[in-house]
Amino acid sequence: MRQLTSSQPLPISQALTPEEKIDKLVELVCELMPTHYWCDGDNWYSCPKAPEGCADDSRGPECDCGAEMRKADVITRLLDLGIDPNKFL
Repeated sequence: MRQLTSSQPLPISQALTPEEKIDKLVELVCELMPTHYWCDGDNWYSCPKAPEGCADDSRGPECDCGAEMRKADVITRLLDLGIDPNKFL
C-alpha cells in the first residue's frame, strides 16, 4: 500500500470544488470496498461468496470471511455522513 508523506500532494486535483472532492473520495472508498476472500490455487479455503465460490460445500452459501460485515459498516458510515453510496457502487 502506498503511503503519503506530508511532502507529497494528495492525489486530488486542487481545481475541484469541495463537493467534487467529496464525490471523488466516496468513489475511492467504494472502489476500496472489502471483497470476499479468494484463495488462488485452492478455492477450498475461499469464501463461499467469492467470485469462483468455495470447493467446500459444507460451509454453505453465506459469506464467512467478514467482507459482508465490513462492507455494511462502510455503507452505514457513509449514510451517517448523509452520503448515498448507491450512486457510486
